[in-house]
Amino acid sequence: MQCIVQAANILDTSEYEVLRRGYIDWHGSPPAPEILQQAFRDYFQHDDPPLWGQHYARKIIFEFQRQESARVTTMRLLATLLGRGSARGDGRFRLDA
Repeated sequence: MQCIVQAANILDTSEYEVLRRGYIDWHGSPPAPEILQQAFRDYFQHDDPPLWGQHYARKIIFEFQRQESARVTTMRLLATLLGRGSARGDGRFRLDA
């Protein structure tokens, strides 16, 4: 599923690691190796990630998009303020009327 790949790219890690972290997030403890291996095999061979892996990946994607949106909003606000204001000699910023 694309959400696993996207989350792995956001976290700069492997899809296997996303599934491992997803299991921990969902169940509260690390998975047994055979559980994780089977989940990864199902995902890789049949494009069928476990529900807990999908859930975790979507959480990562949502949080990334939320932070990116906040960053863009902040940059727009700063650009607006800098375009309408002027710097004072003491390093502070003043809005022009």
